[in-house]
Amino acid sequence: MLCVAWGSLGACASGPSEPQDVLELLEAPEQADDAFAESPVAVPEGLVAGSQRWVGETGVARYWAAVGADGEVCLVGYLAGAAPTYGSTCASLEAFASRGLQLGVRAGGTTADAWLLPDDDDDTAAVEAQGYRSVAANLLAKP
Repeated sequence: MLCVAWGSLGACASGPSEPQDVLELLEAPEQADDAFAESPVAVPEGLVAGSQRWVGETGVARYWAAVGADGEVCLVGYLAGAAPTYGSTCASLEAFASRGLQLGVRAGGTTADAWLLPDDDDDTAAVEAQGYRSVAANLLAKP
């Protein structure tokens, strides 16, 4: 929380304090789809165990939102196939609330790009102008 006082007047601005404040999906009860894909490669480190929630998928990738070890919002992507791989990126609550998270995962000649947006960001025009299309609530991806 940021508080500023000037003379006898004061004001406080409160930003998000929990990942669920910017992405409600993270407080949903865990479902079977929330489990990471079974894979010979390791799931990215630095995530709170059990915090991941399945967001959506494209023809080449699956995506989860998760909480990072330091309380940040994370986007995890998984590419299956001959060269399976995970990729992830995280942002502070303030950074995620202002611009979302962009992730690119590349393996074996396959590329997957996605953008996870906070709950209150319903203006997707700028992201769509870069070639992204809506895949699920809060998730846009390049086909």
